[in-house]
Amino acid sequence: MANGMRQDHVTRVRREELIRPAERRREFPTRIAQRYLEKKERPRWALIAYLVVLLVTLAIGSVTYTTYAFSKYRGEILPGVYVDTAYVGEMTSSQAERRVSDALQPVYARPIVLTYHGVQPWRPAPDAIGYKVYPIRTVTKAQAVGRVETFPEQLFDRLPVHPNHVVPLDFSLDNRVLRGYILRYVNPRVRRVPQDAGLQLNTRQSAFAVVPSHTGERLDVPATMMSIAKALGTLSTPTLALPVHHLTPGIGDSVAASIQRRVENFLTHAPVYAVGKSVTMISRVDLAPMISFQTEDDAHHREIKMIVDSNKVQAFVQRLTANYDRPAQDPRLGFDGRNVRVIRTSRIGRQLNGQDAYTKLLAAITGLRSRARIHLKITAIQPALDESNPATLGITKFLALGESAFPGAGDRRLQDITRIAGVLDSTLIRPGQDISFNQLVGLAWDPRVYDDRETESNGGLVPADSAAMQQVATTWFRALLITGLDLTERHAHIYHLTWYDNPVGLDAIVSQDGKDLRFHNNTGKYLFIKTRVEPVRQELYVYVFGPKLGWQVTLSHPNILAQLPHPPQKIVQDPSLNPGETHHLAFAHNGLDVQLQRTVVYPDGRVHTTTLRTRYRPWQAVVAVGPLATPTPTPKAKPTRTASPTSTAVTSPTASPSPKPTATFVH
Repeated sequence: MANGMRQDHVTRVRREELIRPAERRREFPTRIAQRYLEKKERPRWALIAYLVVLLVTLAIGSVTYTTYAFSKYRGEILPGVYVDTAYVGEMTSSQAERRVSDALQPVYARPIVLTYHGVQPWRPAPDAIGYKVYPIRTVTKAQAVGRVETFPEQLFDRLPVHPNHVVPLDFSLDNRVLRGYILRYVNPRVRRVPQDAGLQLNTRQSAFAVVPSHTGERLDVPATMMSIAKALGTLSTPTLALPVHHLTPGIGDSVAASIQRRVENFLTHAPVYAVGKSVTMISRVDLAPMISFQTEDDAHHREIKMIVDSNKVQAFVQRLTANYDRPAQDPRLGFDGRNVRVIRTSRIGRQLNGQDAYTKLLAAITGLRSRARIHLKITAIQPALDESNPATLGITKFLALGESAFPGAGDRRLQDITRIAGVLDSTLIRPGQDISFNQLVGLAWDPRVYDDRETESNGGLVPADSAAMQQVATTWFRALLITGLDLTERHAHIYHLTWYDNPVGLDAIVSQDGKDLRFHNNTGKYLFIKTRVEPVRQELYVYVFGPKLGWQVTLSHPNILAQLPHPPQKIVQDPSLNPGETHHLAFAHNGLDVQLQRTVVYPDGRVHTTTLRTRYRPWQAVVAVGPLATPTPTPKAKPTRTASPTSTAVTSPTASPSPKPTATFVH
């Protein structure tokens, strides 16, 4: 029992009770304490032994696996190695090279795609950008994975988990070639200049609309080169959006809108022009085209500048002038052989001061002055001729007559001659006046009235329906030449036309492009012109009336100095004609060299001689024939066909050494 009680005491003892004070040590049994301590120390040594055995086992296993792992992949690329997206693990060098080359082949021809706003793709070839890929060097880098790192890293790469390694393609990029490609092919198509806001005229509505501004763009070349260098080196074709700089326009939409509102206010409340009490507003249809806008740079900023087209302003003023100007009209006179009488009274003219109107209108438009009032200055123009006493003109007698005939001509020529002669009828010529035929008749005629040619009718050559103007000019020329007026400009026909042969060499032509017939009234007196057309006899007369001058005018016979033979007949094929059919296109005429003299003897004994020298060119006959037809030497033309201006051949009279006076007129 005592032992049982002692055992219970021992089992309940606490650690702090094992070490007792000296006075109580005798009470603790020595054997019991020793057994307790042995029991506490035995498990600690066993754990240490187990750990040592485990570590030795692991060390032996690690050495064994390391030896196995380092020997297993000798000559091969470690597992888990990729060249970009191509798996080359557990491959030999040659196998890996073929794998990389096969993956590279479909993309190498166009290694990259460059886009601008998703469109306009560029697909440069490798040589164009200096791009080269080296598969062998790439495989060499793949083989080095797990072999050149530290021992732990190499061992880790050989673990069964096989961590992945991605090896990029080994390539080179020639920056000089790449930059050249970008500047030559890409930059010109990407560069966009910023567009300033502006104003544009809508011609249909005669209103100005705002042209919106647009930002510009400039390619960032260095950033493009860096992006391309980063994108290359893959086994796919990357698409690269080109980096650009955005450029802000110098003039925004709000600035243009402000100017547009001001201009529209001006066009809506446009200036008015006043003549007396009459006030007329200028329409926006007339005003708007005079204004335009352009962008200009000054020292600090860009601005929209308004431009006023002075030519269009001047054209508008000229239209105003045409509406208001009215020439003074002299009285229309008639002459009954003894007295001058007034047939139609005179009219006061008016003239707008165009320069003043132009200056005022230009200032109103330039300043955009709405509702500006422009006062036009009108000047009255008095007629030069006093109709109150026409007898003071001194027109008392007949001075000269010019005449010509146009036998066989058609009705159209007769009608045209009548119209032109009517314009010249009752013409009053002032003292000292330079007389221009073109100014008197005007130039607003059909061109056919200037085209003098001949046609065949009833077996003979007659005037064609055209050239009425030349008929009147020739008759006018003869009348004023016989009057004795100074001749200042005259042009003769190029070819000899027989209906002007009375006399030959005394004809004239005019044109709408510069040829005129001019005289100078050197009589110092008024002259009066009358015209008359005889439709039945087909004759035209021009009469000159004036005061008694005391002049003696003599006109010589024509002196034919030479006759120029015409060239041989010319045959031309005309497939539009029937076989064997012929037509005259031109008739043969000899050329002539003709000279006449006009002599004027004045009352004081002075003598003035005018020599008229005319050279008519020779003209060959031209015959058109149908296919397979042989033309006769003298084919007959149909009456309706016309020919170019020519004349029939004439027999040259014997040239006289000096002209003989054949007509003398005393004025």
